[in-house]
Amino acid sequence: MVGWRFLTPAAGDDPGPLSHLSSNQAKVLAAAYQTITGETKPESVREALRFMDGYLGRMDGRTRLEFSALLALVEHSPLVFHGYLGRFSSLPAQARAHCLTGWRRGATWRRPVYCALKDLSYLYYYTRPANWAGLGYAGPLVSADAVNPAFERRYQGLEAKS
Repeated sequence: MVGWRFLTPAAGDDPGPLSHLSSNQAKVLAAAYQTITGETKPESVREALRFMDGYLGRMDGRTRLEFSALLALVEHSPLVFHGYLGRFSSLPAQARAHCLTGWRRGATWRRPVYCALKDLSYLYYYTRPANWAGLGYAGPLVSADAVNPAFERRYQGLEAKS
């Protein structure tokens, strides 16, 4: 009988304790994140995984369960959909990119899988000021600590009324 073999991250790839992602799910999500964003620094990938884990923790249980199923599907899809032997997280970067392109351009039911991975990856990646320069974005016109207190109080009041 063949059973599932859950891989653990290699030394140096471990993002540390995560609350909502297993080590195998973290490995799949890290591979997708690196492929989508082109991020190569291990510390940045670990930081992204911690952010994504926290973000997933704020979702309801059903959504987290569906996302877990999505990660399992992506991990075991290379042979079925793309002709690669091996798991998604263990493929070379070019093969992973080909797999994700297949998810992006595939049948209608496959596209939301890619969109979920892309949206979660970009949610972290593009909220980091270090990544704004690549877009030619200098950042907000007003820094967070330079907001006018009177305007902030007025905004808080309007928000409380809604």
